[in-house]
Amino acid sequence: PDYQLTNWQWQKGRALQKQKISNPTSAKIYQCSYCPTDPACVCLTGDGILHFMRIEISEFRVIRYSLGNREPQNYLCHAWVDVRLLIGTEKG
Repeated sequence: PDYQLTNWQWQKGRALQKQKISNPTSAKIYQCSYCPTDPACVCLTGDGILHFMRIEISEFRVIRYSLGNREPQNYLCHAWVDVRLLIGTEKG
């Protein structure tokens, strides 16, 4: 299924940014969170999914990154520690 990421402004009751997250393999997304030291940075994790996005004025922009030659894994959860991200996988 496709997912939609929405950044909501509670005080005004409206969406600030929306982004359709394409998911051609129907993999599950388990978690989405903001970086505590940079609230414009968002991380999504799931089954073979590790995405970073930056909140722009009216949309989310994908942040390109590289993990080297690692195979995608089932990323079950993540936690921010300052500017670093700890990721829990199915393999430990």
